[in-house]
Amino acid sequence: MKNVSKTTLLMSVDGSKDNHWVYLKEWRGDGWKPFVISNDRRGFDEVKEKIELFKRERGLDNVAMAYESTGSYLQPLVRYMKEKGAELIQVNPKHVKRIKELPDNSPGKTDMKDPGVIAFVAERNAGMSAVLPTGKYAELRQYIQIREQLIGDRTRNLNRMEAIIAEYFPEFLKIMKKVQGKTSMYLLRHYGTPEKMIALGKESLNQVLLKISRSKLKEDRTELLYQAAKSTIGVKEGVLCMEYRIHVLLDQYNLITSQLKELGNRIIEVCQSIPYAKYIESIKGMGWLTTAYLLGEVSDLRNYTKAKQLEKLAGLNLFEISSGRHIGQKRITKRGRELIRKILYLAALRMVRKSGIFYQIYQDLLKRGKCKTVALVNVSKKILRLAFAVARDEVTYTHKGIITT
Repeated sequence: MKNVSKTTLLMSVDGSKDNHWVYLKEWRGDGWKPFVISNDRRGFDEVKEKIELFKRERGLDNVAMAYESTGSYLQPLVRYMKEKGAELIQVNPKHVKRIKELPDNSPGKTDMKDPGVIAFVAERNAGMSAVLPTGKYAELRQYIQIREQLIGDRTRNLNRMEAIIAEYFPEFLKIMKKVQGKTSMYLLRHYGTPEKMIALGKESLNQVLLKISRSKLKEDRTELLYQAAKSTIGVKEGVLCMEYRIHVLLDQYNLITSQLKELGNRIIEVCQSIPYAKYIESIKGMGWLTTAYLLGEVSDLRNYTKAKQLEKLAGLNLFEISSGRHIGQKRITKRGRELIRKILYLAALRMVRKSGIFYQIYQDLLKRGKCKTVALVNVSKKILRLAFAVARDEVTYTHKGIITT
């Protein structure tokens, strides 16, 4: 928040789908009563006029907009204010929730009160300057959000299939282990009911398993399946409906899987068009998808001056709770973008393997008494710093751990 001073008009906003509550005030001074604007062009023009009137009335020069960092309803107004030259301040919703009693000593929550609480938090430098993704970075963020939603849809799809199978043929899950396996899905598509497996016969079932699994599943698996079909404790009523439901879910699963494949190609294509992305991808264990996720979440790395800013954005900065003789254990704050922490943690898991570039560092942390989770978080921070360094200096990271131009 470099440009904020006594001559700044602070505009705090609590957003919703149809209307936004706005509070205009001097930076650490007084202001007008909160008012509501519609979430459309008329509302935006109205707030622009009131901002200009307030600035003239109070002799102010610039504008800062403070808002909670969740939800999508405020994004049009955020972009609008950015175009008008306002500095953007993101406020953590948890901070707003925890200190809402301070301004009026009341736990009450109303649309009129929230903008004032947001302003209260921002004025105490508890917010962060917002970095809005633009161009390719905005595309990456949108693609990544779609991908995460599809992954969630596919997981729910599998859970629904397992629930149906558990009702009508529970033994299947114990024998085939994974519903999403190629052989499992083929059986569910063509011989999904116990009756169909029995009608197929043991020999034919064995030939199917050998062919689809490429001889990985032998006669012992066939014997287990066949005997389970004959003695199943599954529900006998509505079996045809169960089979139809399974087919619908299989179709959805295959559709989502193909969409994820196409989406992955789009994400990689956009990421590869960012000049310095290749330097991050050169870090063994990152890959194009992880690099794309990182850039989609943090936007242009050239907007940051040091890696500490990225750690704070990700919520990887440490804290401890100590009192008297009690020395608390250090933990990460988790006050940042969850998806950054997720992809860095997964990358850390790859990089601490025996062939990984952080294997020795990870082992050293464990020898020093760090638990596995804390050690992986430390490695995650090192990955983030390394990615920032190679992107900043535009250098390639070799797998031997040597940075070269």
